[in-house]
Amino acid sequence: MPNSDSKKYFVKDEALHGIDNDQFHYADISKVLKEIIDTNAPPFNIAIIGKWGLGKSSLINLVTDKYKKSPEKYCIQEINAWKYEKESLRKVFLKQLWQGLNKRKFHSFEVIRQEILDIIMEELVDDSTGSKKIKWQSIISSFAKSFPVLAIIAAFTFGAFICYKYVQFHIVDSPTFTSCYFWAQVFLGYCKNIGTVLFIPVIVAVLTNLTIEYRQKKAQKFELNFPFETTDDYEIFLETKIEEYLEKQKDLKIITVIDDLDRLSIDKIVEALDALKAFVGFSRCIFIVPFDDEIIKQALDKRRVKEFNDHDEIVESELILDKLFQFKIYLPPLLDFDIQDYALSLAKQEIPDFLKEYCNEKLMEKVIRRVLIHPSVSTPRQVKKLLNAFVNNYMIATAREQSGKVEKGLLTSENGTMQIAKISVLQADFNNFYDLLFKDMNAPKTFLAYHAGEETKEIPQTLRPYFTQNTIDNESGQFLFKLRSEYEPLANFLIKTNKYQVGSIAPYLYLAQDEISIKTGDELQRRVTQALVSGNTQTVKNLLKENPGVVEVILRNLMNDKEDMTNTVSVAISIFDIVSSEFKVQLAQRIIDRTIEFNRSEQYFLYSVPPDNMFSIADTGENRNFNEKFIADYLSVFPVHESLNKNQFILALRTALSHYAEFPLDLRFKLREMTDFSINESTITASDLLKCIKPNEVEEFNYLWGIPWYKKLCEFIDAESNFSSEIISCLNETFETLIKTESADTLVLPLIPLSTDVNALSVIAKLLDKKQGDESFKAMLSAENATQIAENVIAHDFSKNDSTICAILKNLPFLISEENCDIFDAFLIHFQDTNNLDDVIVYCGKQKFYDKLPETADILHSIIFEDEKYDDLLRRVIIYFTDSMITDIFDKLNQRCKYQSNHNYDRELSIIRIIDNSKNFAKELEQLFNETLRRQLSSYYNQPDYVEFVSEVASTLKDVLSQDTLNAYITLLLGNVFSYNQTGALVALKKIHGVIPSNAFKNVYNKIVNECSPSAFDDALEVIINNNNIRPMGQDDLDVYFEWLKENLPTTTNPDRVLKILATSFSVIPEIDQVVNEAQKNKAVSIEALSDLVAHSLKSINDQDITQTISALYKAENGYSIVQSALHKIGNVSHILSAISPENCKDMLPTLSILAANYLSISEGKKLLLKCLEACISEMNLTGPSIEILQTIIDHKPQLTNDSVFKSELIKITKTAFNTTDSDVLKEKILLLVIAFNVKSEFKKGLEGESLEFLKKYTP
Repeated sequence: MPNSDSKKYFVKDEALHGIDNDQFHYADISKVLKEIIDTNAPPFNIAIIGKWGLGKSSLINLVTDKYKKSPEKYCIQEINAWKYEKESLRKVFLKQLWQGLNKRKFHSFEVIRQEILDIIMEELVDDSTGSKKIKWQSIISSFAKSFPVLAIIAAFTFGAFICYKYVQFHIVDSPTFTSCYFWAQVFLGYCKNIGTVLFIPVIVAVLTNLTIEYRQKKAQKFELNFPFETTDDYEIFLETKIEEYLEKQKDLKIITVIDDLDRLSIDKIVEALDALKAFVGFSRCIFIVPFDDEIIKQALDKRRVKEFNDHDEIVESELILDKLFQFKIYLPPLLDFDIQDYALSLAKQEIPDFLKEYCNEKLMEKVIRRVLIHPSVSTPRQVKKLLNAFVNNYMIATAREQSGKVEKGLLTSENGTMQIAKISVLQADFNNFYDLLFKDMNAPKTFLAYHAGEETKEIPQTLRPYFTQNTIDNESGQFLFKLRSEYEPLANFLIKTNKYQVGSIAPYLYLAQDEISIKTGDELQRRVTQALVSGNTQTVKNLLKENPGVVEVILRNLMNDKEDMTNTVSVAISIFDIVSSEFKVQLAQRIIDRTIEFNRSEQYFLYSVPPDNMFSIADTGENRNFNEKFIADYLSVFPVHESLNKNQFILALRTALSHYAEFPLDLRFKLREMTDFSINESTITASDLLKCIKPNEVEEFNYLWGIPWYKKLCEFIDAESNFSSEIISCLNETFETLIKTESADTLVLPLIPLSTDVNALSVIAKLLDKKQGDESFKAMLSAENATQIAENVIAHDFSKNDSTICAILKNLPFLISEENCDIFDAFLIHFQDTNNLDDVIVYCGKQKFYDKLPETADILHSIIFEDEKYDDLLRRVIIYFTDSMITDIFDKLNQRCKYQSNHNYDRELSIIRIIDNSKNFAKELEQLFNETLRRQLSSYYNQPDYVEFVSEVASTLKDVLSQDTLNAYITLLLGNVFSYNQTGALVALKKIHGVIPSNAFKNVYNKIVNECSPSAFDDALEVIINNNNIRPMGQDDLDVYFEWLKENLPTTTNPDRVLKILATSFSVIPEIDQVVNEAQKNKAVSIEALSDLVAHSLKSINDQDITQTISALYKAENGYSIVQSALHKIGNVSHILSAISPENCKDMLPTLSILAANYLSISEGKKLLLKCLEACISEMNLTGPSIEILQTIIDHKPQLTNDSVFKSELIKITKTAFNTTDSDVLKEKILLLVIAFNVKSEFKKGLEGESLEFLKKYTP
């Protein structure tokens, strides 16, 4: 056991003295209590009402601890009524109050008298000698009074003496003068002369004063009066003293806490309340009394109070308490969950060592929440009591386990811990019931049985106090019992913890086991032997479980030479699985030896032994040959046993099958005999054998079961119509295994009878969809077997099983002959109801069965004109249509494709597309287009819907139509159609892009660019773009194309696209400023597209044309933004800036200078800026633009100020202008630039006359 020195194993029950551990938030209630005390004038009484142990003392401490810090305002006294139960409460109150006011403990009367006498005697004379005693204290006191004057005189004389000695030494000029010598002479001389002269008179004066004072002392007489010895006189004395004291302390409040009042006897409770009543008028007193009001009321009800007011009357307890206590504070009960959390927190805080060394936190939490803190726990004190009870019992249990007095782990396992907790609760909270357990350990079970009404016989004597017997049922004669209400908490606890059960609660009650539980005697051996001989397996098992040593008795019995040993061997086999491992080898060998000695008839007992134990024995035996003989004999018993026990047989078979892998050949053969027997035995069904079958073990399955089992399973399903999930799962697994080795026809034959059962259809469908190797299983079937399954399947109700039937027929190689074509034709017309039959219809087409299915074929090629529902099927089967079917379809198409007023041609178009997609009917389709569609179009070119229909057909057939047909169609479009409906013609031309011959496109192109209206421009452009590879590329053609694009820019719906086409079609855009202006007439155009076009053009333009182009662009709308964006996209614009000639565009010089300013990071930008300035200044009438350029340079000074070359050239240009211009405004701007660039000194050089004077005037 862990060392318990200074460790925390138990919870101490003490009240709170601070809010740190206030887990139930009593601080909130304490604020209310404090407000009552602070805001009401005493005297008054306060009742703190709550159950015992709920924390009333803690609540009061939270308040009084604050008041104790202000003793000048509050006098706090605490009286434990239980402690002073035998004393007068009034006397105790006065005594403790007097002690609190005097800040000292109050002694008894004799002790007080003795202390006073001792004080007096110190002052009295010694009567025995008559002499007066001089007190040293008086001498010292007198001397102390003279000391200040003496000290001042001494200090003054000592200083004068030092001066005297100093003068003396210098006059004499002593050769031995040193510092030490000097001070030594001063000290000795002062003490010898001045000290003696000064101090002797002082001492004489002090002694004289003492003598005078002593002679004047007179003896004083003391008289001591003591209070009377009676209690009343004593209380009167204390009360008088207290009142005298309180007169001096006007603001003092006296707070008295009377605790544990509810622990007193009934008489004492009433007596205490009477005493408290006497203090109601006591000045400045506040009484705080915590109690359980139920206890107080019961006491008052038993001792009725009389004489309230002026006449006798019986007063109810509630009215008495209301009269006595002006304020009541009720502590609310605690929530169960709060109590559990509190218990867990308390355990972690108060008993950490117990949690660390005995019961971990996780287990402790389970104990607290599930058992220890039961629903009736309502107070913190009760929690502490329960925790301590559990800790005590658990520590004892641990010690008993460690000492070997109890089986290790019995008590401290999780279930054992719960049981200890359960016992601890009964100890602490239900002690009477706990005591009952020692008389009847089944008391909890019996108690709950009577409570639940499950037990109706007469109740045991021990439980009668807990129940009331209501009535006796006249019919049944049974007793009816009702639990007494005061025992409901016990019932609740037992019901809640009933799930925590143990075999016997004795070890948990006594925390020990007796010797009988450890040792086994001779009586046990006798019982074992009798059970073995009798074949009583259960008794031997029970005894063996109780005492593992029983196996030694079994071993001895197996060595007997008795004639009939079958029962003993049978029992030994049956209990082998629960025998300790240390005895298994020895026991197995003896069982095997005795079993193989028996003849066949004697071995019939093996039929009923546990199969698992048989194989476990064989695995444990030491002799392999004997082991195999042992199992061989066991397996041989079953096929020849005269009476078949099906369950035992199947259990043995399952067990043997689990050992198949380790069996030698002879044992496998024995096992094969068992499986053959099981398959052929009619009383054993396939359902019985399910758990024996393991189809996934291929080699084992094929050897033991194979096709015979598969046939038995199919026959069972057919006969019993059993389609349970287990049966079908086994069938699937069996099929999966056999499909690897057996032919498809062998496997399908047992399924043919099944196919007549509608419930088997889904199963057969899944089986037939499997693969045999890389081939489909269905593909491996013979036509005969496939046809028989197909005939059986189509006989079922198609409306209810359509998807399953179709799944079976899909890819099934059945044949349709003259004999069965009628039933198939009648069945296949169901394709109109579902697309699940599409695959079957396609299969019939591939196999050329349509001529044997007249009704199906007629419906097929007729209903395709109705709607698109059958389009998918038509796409798949049309190539298998017979010639007569195709002819009929085209005849119908020719009629339906002719012009009809208000007709929707979507269906015809879909059919044409389906036929075209087959790639087998090009000739028929071109004939349809030429003889019907084109002819009709020449007449109905003015019908837009029909024009669109023909154009869609042409688009669909454009890859199969000949050049002559296309040319004729294009000529028709450019003729009447274009004249009447340009948009319709152009849309039609768009749809045949990629197949228009180049010679024909020349006419199309000319027609478009010369005659196309602006409203049809977008469609026309689409036609040209789609055929761009064959567009005429002569210079005249390009010029016309450019003008056509430019003219339509303002009206096109997509101007950005036109701009991109211009950029891709022309390397240099002529008159680009006009293109930009035209494009901006269209609100849909974007600056981005315009800048792309300008950037494209500027990249390719000649240097000599750059200045003119940029100048023209600047004049266009948004020209500056477009040019800037274009230059940004170009990136490297050095060559463009270099090519710009400012002198050729003097009206744009400020704008060019801004352009140049955007590229000051490269030299070409700076040069262009200087060129612009120079070109502008050179013109005398361009003063305004010159000033603008100068301002631009000033604005970009940070980028230019460090370029000495630039500044030098700038000074040169501006100085020339300064000397030549007549504009003072320009001169001033130049000087601002000079000042900005800080080049005044360089600029001033060479200036003369008026220029110099102007400089001086405008620059300080």
